[in-house]
Amino acid sequence: MADVDLPSGLITYSTSIGAIRKEADDCRRVRLLFDILKLQYNEADVGNIQFLRNKLSQLSGTTHLPQVFIGSKYIGNYDDLQRLEDDGILKQFLLENGYEEVENFRKVHPFTGEPVYPDDDEEYDEEEE
Repeated sequence: MADVDLPSGLITYSTSIGAIRKEADDCRRVRLLFDILKLQYNEADVGNIQFLRNKLSQLSGTTHLPQVFIGSKYIGNYDDLQRLEDDGILKQFLLENGYEEVENFRKVHPFTGEPVYPDDDEEYDEEEE
């Protein structure tokens, strides 16, 4: 298996494949939790990328998605994060484990660096040349 360096920052590895309902629901819930808390995170859909899922499972000890990492450090799954939030300590836990807020944060694809949500002031030509 190819060795993969995981990107830095808070990353949720998820799937858009709805074959396993709990996984799909938990992926949506972790995004909602992070959005409500206004956390700066990126997301990678690894549902169809088996070699990366294998790498993640080696690091986390689980094959279930979503898996949340800060860099190469496994933080937990949705249930773990929700328990921390219920106890009122999720953001503190993340900060203690390497989470950093950055100025002018933009969501990008963790591996390509391509913007996920383009800025409103950028113009995109959708016509084919």
